[in-house]
Amino acid sequence: MITATALAIHPDGSADGTTKIEQTGFVADQLRAQMTFLQPNMEGLLVQRVLERNGFAGTGTLFMDDPALLVTSFAYGSSYRLSDDAYIVPGPAALAVRPPFGGSRSTIASYVEGANEPHTMNFQCYGGQWKEEYTIKLPDNVKILAAPRDVALSGKDLSYHAKYQLKGHTVTAERDLEDRTPGNVCTPTDAAAT
Repeated sequence: MITATALAIHPDGSADGTTKIEQTGFVADQLRAQMTFLQPNMEGLLVQRVLERNGFAGTGTLFMDDPALLVTSFAYGSSYRLSDDAYIVPGPAALAVRPPFGGSRSTIASYVEGANEPHTMNFQCYGGQWKEEYTIKLPDNVKILAAPRDVALSGKDLSYHAKYQLKGHTVTAERDLEDRTPGNVCTPTDAAAT
C-alpha cells in the first residue's frame, strides 16, 4: 500500500489536500469489491464521513479506479477542503503527520498496534509493504521550530524507515514499513521475536 498526501494549510487554519491510496494484492481485491456497492450520489458523503472519523470537518470528492476492472491493483483517494478549525493557526502547536483521508490513523500506526497484541496461539499473518508520503505546506506566518528525527529500524522479518525534511515552510515525510513474514500462519514465538 502506498499513501500519498499533499496538504496546504492556510493562515485561518483551513486546508486543501489530496490523498491517493494505491493497493495491490488481496487487499486491493477486497477494496475493489466494496467500491462496487458505492452509489455515485454517496461519494461526497463518504468523503465527509471519513474526514469526520479522522477528526476533521470538511468536504471533498472521491476518485478511484474502475472497480469493474479485474487487475492486481486498485487506487482511490480524495481531494478535500478542511474547515477553518482543522489546524491551530496562529499559536503554538504540534502537527501530527497523518492523512485526513484514509484509515482513522496512519496505516503504519495501525499495523504496529496490531503487532503488539499478545498472542497465545497461532494466528493469521502475512507480509506486506506500506509506504506513506507527505508534503505539507504551512502558512508563511508560521514559524517551524523542529521536525522529527529520521528513524531506521531493522529486524529479522521487519524493517521501518522514516525520513523528514524541512524546506522553508514545507515539511516532507516518508515512512516505509516492510514485513517479510514468509507464511500466512504465525506462532506466539514469531510474534515475540518481532
